[in-house]
Parts: sequence; structure tokens; C-alpha cells
Amino acid sequence: MTLVVVAALTLTLTACSSFKAKRLIGQLDSLVERLEEDGAKYTSEQWSKATAEYDEICAKMKQYEYTSEQRQEIGRLKGRYYAAYSKHALKKAGEWVDSFLDQAGEFVNGFLDGLVTYPDDDKQPATVETVEPPTDD
Repeated sequence: MTLVVVAALTLTLTACSSFKAKRLIGQLDSLVERLEEDGAKYTSEQWSKATAEYDEICAKMKQYEYTSEQRQEIGRLKGRYYAAYSKHALKKAGEWVDSFLDQAGEFVNGFLDGLVTYPDDDKQPATVETVEPPTDD
């Protein structure tokens, strides 16, 4: 009788564990599909929340055993997540480069202005005089 109870409990725990593991795979799949569909429109804050959700799912996944097929599916889903995130990161980098290039000329002018000493009275750049090195004559 005790053996039957132990076997029943083991089967129940295994089935429950298997159900939770499959549910986590489903959550990861849902997150990845959402990011692939809408990630291009996400703000940085929305991406931060999505990344936190991804990290939480992955941390929970470590608690369970998976079949070879499930591990392969998880690997594909993680790859798709990183592809979606990479698209977002590249888009942000491109926006930064565009913004920088739009301002590059004035950036250089401002940088050069900052290197030149200003007279106190009129805030115009001081003239830079060329100084010849001394000769040995």
C-alpha cells in the first residue's frame, strides 16, 4: 500500500513539474512572438520590461528538466529573442549615429570653441597667434 502511495505521489509531482516546464516554454514562445510582431514599435522602457520578463522566464526554466526536443525548442526561442533584441539595438544605434551626424559639424565647432580662450568682455573667440620657435642664431 505504501509503495502505491509513493508511486502515485511521484507520478503526480512529475506530471505537475512537466506541466510547469511546458507552461514556461509557452510563456517564452508568447513573449518572443509578441516581440517579433511589435518590438519595432517598443520604447526603451518597454524593451526593459520585456528583457526582465525574459530573464525571469529563463531563471524559472532552470528549475526543471527538459527533454532533448524541448531543449531544442527553448534554444530556437532564445535565438529568436536575441534576434528581435538585436534588431532593436541596431535600430537604436542607427538613430544615435544619425543624430550625431546631424550635429557633427556644430559639435566640432563647439569643441574647437571650447579649446580657445575667450576674452572676458565680448565672449568672442580670441585670435590664435602663431608663435615661431626660437632659432639658434
